[in-house]
Amino acid sequence: MGVIDMSKVYDKADDFFSLNGNGFMKLSAQATLKVIAMAESRGLAISKVEGFILHRNTGECEARLDAIFDGQINPLPNMERIKNNERAKFSTEEDIASGHEIFIVTIVS
Repeated sequence: MGVIDMSKVYDKADDFFSLNGNGFMKLSAQATLKVIAMAESRGLAISKVEGFILHRNTGECEARLDAIFDGQINPLPNMERIKNNERAKFSTEEDIASGHEIFIVTIVS
């Protein structure tokens, strides 16, 4: 297992799982959507997705209360998990459309 660079925004969903980025790895929008899909294929429910706006002039990320998806805790029955992850995907797509560029995903078991 490697070390997570806390100053980096990760573009590869595989890094989330291989580096154990659960709950603190900064992910790009596209990587976040892929993590949601990969979690579903692994039988995992998304527990939280937090969106951030990147201020390019400072490199700082601004947390936004209007960009938080609160999901379920694992394990869940199959249909509940699928619906939960569909809501996570939809919520994240809305946040992306609203200008959020960086996300932190949490999967609670």
